[in-house]
Amino acid sequence: MGRRTTGAIHNKGAMRIELSYLLKQGFIKKNCNSYIKLSWSNGNNINLYTCYTNEEKYIRLVYEINDKETGEKEEFDYKIQIIEFASNLKKGKVLYFLCPESMNKCRILYYCYGSKKWKSIKAYNNRIYYESQMVSKYDYYNIRYWDIDKQIKKIESARKSYVYKGKKTKRYLKLKELRKKQKRFDLLRWTLGMPKRLMGYINEI
Repeated sequence: MGRRTTGAIHNKGAMRIELSYLLKQGFIKKNCNSYIKLSWSNGNNINLYTCYTNEEKYIRLVYEINDKETGEKEEFDYKIQIIEFASNLKKGKVLYFLCPESMNKCRILYYCYGSKKWKSIKAYNNRIYYESQMVSKYDYYNIRYWDIDKQIKKIESARKSYVYKGKKTKRYLKLKELRKKQKRFDLLRWTLGMPKRLMGYINEI
């Protein structure tokens, strides 16, 4: 696996391992051990082993780094612990990675800025930007519009009732707020360059 560059990086551009993906794909299951080979479009790949039992809970990362200047290879084989927390909804447990460097809990591990090991966003001295922080105003409004659109479609696809015992559910209220935000960003992405006095009106919506 190659070393990453040290230029400014946004969270979606960095190589990442998401706990939600491993859970969704069934690679982390109660009382099971699993294996998956993760690959990225830049040609990098790693071997990832999971263990989720009463005795041990971790992912194990096995890979090697090739130094392009010297041609030397450095091998890595280490574990990152998985920790459990009770759900706020009192329905089961929520899982997190325990970052081996910062010891903070996280749901995503990153590999960037020349680091040799995977770690949480808080463990990096250099800032990992959100994609919207590295784009123009127009692109920012456009990105936010489509990000909100995905959230709306996810809620709508659940097909659950918006009313419970005669009252609007939290799901309905969240959907209503997202639609309001989406409408605002839709206006902004089509009115960039409008006179400031009119932009002020839109910002109040």
